[in-house]
Amino acid sequence: MTQMLRGLLMPALLNLFFITGEGNMQPLQAAEEHTLPMAPVALQATGKPLTSSFEKKGVRVEFSVSPEPDGENLPGSIREAEIAEVAFRISDAVTGAPISPLEPAVWINLDKESAGTEDLTCKDKIGLYLQGTLSFQADIDLNKFYMLVMNNDHTISVVDPILGVTGITQLYGMIVLKERGEDWVMGHEEKYLYVSMPKTGKIAVVDLETFKVIKNIDAGSNPTRLVIQNDGRYLWVGNNGETAEQSGVTVIDTRNQSVAAFIPTGAGHHEIALSDDSLTAYVTNSNSASLAIIDTQQLKKLKDLAVGERPISVAYSKLSQAAYVASEGDGGITVIDGTKHQIIRRITTEPGLITLRFAPGERWGFA
Repeated sequence: MTQMLRGLLMPALLNLFFITGEGNMQPLQAAEEHTLPMAPVALQATGKPLTSSFEKKGVRVEFSVSPEPDGENLPGSIREAEIAEVAFRISDAVTGAPISPLEPAVWINLDKESAGTEDLTCKDKIGLYLQGTLSFQADIDLNKFYMLVMNNDHTISVVDPILGVTGITQLYGMIVLKERGEDWVMGHEEKYLYVSMPKTGKIAVVDLETFKVIKNIDAGSNPTRLVIQNDGRYLWVGNNGETAEQSGVTVIDTRNQSVAAFIPTGAGHHEIALSDDSLTAYVTNSNSASLAIIDTQQLKKLKDLAVGERPISVAYSKLSQAAYVASEGDGGITVIDGTKHQIIRRITTEPGLITLRFAPGERWGFA
């Protein structure tokens, strides 16, 4: 398996510790029993990844630190307090095959001992890290995650589910928006969070490293639903505009956080689904009883298909290579061939459908 994480770097020689999914603890430090000793890693300003590895009990662990690209995706440098990508690859030492399932936890410490920790073993330190106390923390915790909660005002709460002031709060921070958020989606590489704000006609771009809004993008009339392509190239915004001319989808290029196109599709509320190859977008138009099919390469509408009354949900199945549209008004489910873009079946159910989704594996759909 390969585990990749991103975080701020600190200058120094580092000691690394990890715990596997089975609870086996190992220090990633140079030791005599390692087949390939892992020397402490010195973080220097360099454009090349820093790598090291060791083997023990038939398991090989490879470690690397790579700098973030600078500017136009040019190689960057590993520098103090800047973002870098940390990767671990855990494999069979003989065959090189990935070992799975594993869920390793990883902490990085400065190569120093603080008061009261001189006699602590690796296992002792990991036990203290797992307790999530303010008094004993690793210098870099690569297991850290946060929960974001959209509030019924113009804020998003950032909650640390592990670390907090006991009995008081686990609130880590607060993201302040221009207006109340309606929908949100995370970017392809989990670097940015996009939040729609219908009343302002904008999409907030939140940096997930700093939990701050770095940009507000004008996104047309009443931007509501958000969907990002599987390849991460475009963010699709459903515009529930008051007029037919204002109703459709705004397409945002995530590479430069700017609007690439606006495509009118029809009146009403819009739900959006993308094909598995990100080449086709399917957009419902609730008041027009239609589905717009859009070429994502040309950002051009290919055709409109008449579906049931008040189409309210759309989902795409990779397994069947087809799009499925659920209509609230008449309870019909319309199936559209993903290649020919033609209706191939209509499934009759009861009126009042709200949502249509596929389970993992996409064999079964639920309405």
